[in-house]
Amino acid sequence: MVSQQQTKDSGSKKLGIVAPQDKSSKEMKSSKKMKFASSSAETESQTTISDDSKTGRGMSTMPRVVKRKLQKVRPIVEYNKMGKGIGQAHIEMQSYIGVLARSRVPLVDKKWSQIPKDVKEQIWEAVDMAFVVGQGGKKSVLASAAKKWKDFKSTLTRHYILPYTNDKEKLSHPPETYKFIEKAQWDAFIAERYIAEEAVEFCTQHLSDVSTVGVPSSQKMGVSKPLSGCTVSVVDQDLLNQAHLYVLENTEEVLPYIEQHMIHIKTAYPKFRKSTKWLQDKHNSTFIQWLRFKVQSELEEDNNGVPENLRWLAAGPNMAVPLYRSYLIKGIKFNIKAQDDVRTTQNSGVYLLAQTMQVASAKDKNPILSNMGFYGVIQEIWDLDYQNFTIPVFRCDWIDSSGLVVDELGFTLVDLSKIGHRNDQFVLASQVKQIFFVDDPMHRGWSVVLSMPNREYNDVIGDEVLGDVIIECEPFTRGMPNVDTFDELVGELGGQNIRDGCEDIWIE
Repeated sequence: MVSQQQTKDSGSKKLGIVAPQDKSSKEMKSSKKMKFASSSAETESQTTISDDSKTGRGMSTMPRVVKRKLQKVRPIVEYNKMGKGIGQAHIEMQSYIGVLARSRVPLVDKKWSQIPKDVKEQIWEAVDMAFVVGQGGKKSVLASAAKKWKDFKSTLTRHYILPYTNDKEKLSHPPETYKFIEKAQWDAFIAERYIAEEAVEFCTQHLSDVSTVGVPSSQKMGVSKPLSGCTVSVVDQDLLNQAHLYVLENTEEVLPYIEQHMIHIKTAYPKFRKSTKWLQDKHNSTFIQWLRFKVQSELEEDNNGVPENLRWLAAGPNMAVPLYRSYLIKGIKFNIKAQDDVRTTQNSGVYLLAQTMQVASAKDKNPILSNMGFYGVIQEIWDLDYQNFTIPVFRCDWIDSSGLVVDELGFTLVDLSKIGHRNDQFVLASQVKQIFFVDDPMHRGWSVVLSMPNREYNDVIGDEVLGDVIIECEPFTRGMPNVDTFDELVGELGGQNIRDGCEDIWIE
């Protein structure tokens, strides 16, 4: 991972916007530089251009771009090690792309894919003539133009159409800020927005009981069922007890019995009543058998009040366990690692936040209970059979604490080869969150942890008017380091002539 702080090296600072200077300021000679590539017949050389920028509405950078194009000199857009654009040349290029997207792409086209290819080609050629784009090339430029075009249409709708739906005079002409919009296109754009808004209003009022196509319903999101055939296998008794104990300790009906058993142990072994770790180990090794006898004795009494589920849980699961390769849990698909190895998709990564006993060392006899995150990979999916019901559990390889680090940018990295927690491999399928492991190109052998987006789309759109629903995989982070804000970056680059709240307007 690369910190943005690395871009602050004094030898790589670039020229931003040069303010008009008096004689005294010229003697300072403290102007910053930006790399340029000459497009003349001569060999590419490093050149420096110094021109005075005019202050004015939306004209802070575009004259400089025009001047450089006439001189056939192009700034070189630079990138950090993660492939993200940095420096003043990148800022100017993005601003220029926004100007082209607003002024050259028709407003009435509904989708970017419907924009004529010659219009997209014109945008790319204009940017390519003004800048040395470098990484990403044409694809990244057009992707940026598409986003800025959509944002522009959304801005027009929110600020210049919806607030004036009852003011026909206000809507009869394009906004003063965007005089380059032709009246015919403006009228067509307003009509398109009105039709869309009326359709949405109609649907919300009269089609409230109709499910939207393509959006998972809440009922489907709660479904849990096998997605593959099973192999019934008689599993190892120690592993079965380990899985069964985890189920018991995470079942509400069993919690009172856990407290009773701990009191029983402290009474029977008063010498160890202050050793938390010893008591927990003793509880783990004896609780299953103790609970079986305890429930059996209660069932022999009249009006015992033992719940039906507790009766079957105390009896224990069948030793013949169905093993699945794929399972649907609350609408989310989980696979075992062996299934993922023969596919291009990944569904075997899991994350568990659990209250666990933590010790300072092997000799620590007084551990503390606190919440801790665990990262693992599903190796087997068991469906424990308790005669009257089944409970799916995952047997996972959990990453040891020595294989877990947080880098300088706050990303969580794991080493999947460092496996720990051998005596506590199981987890209820309903308790985990699905995650993904992506190879870190900067650190061999380490993987970046990414979380899965929420599939309940009800609240994703928010207050965006007719906006696209964007769902991204977010990284597990533990806080970001201090980095320069955009305002601080512009200040370093000499941006005293940039006026807040202005947008660039391209003038042919």
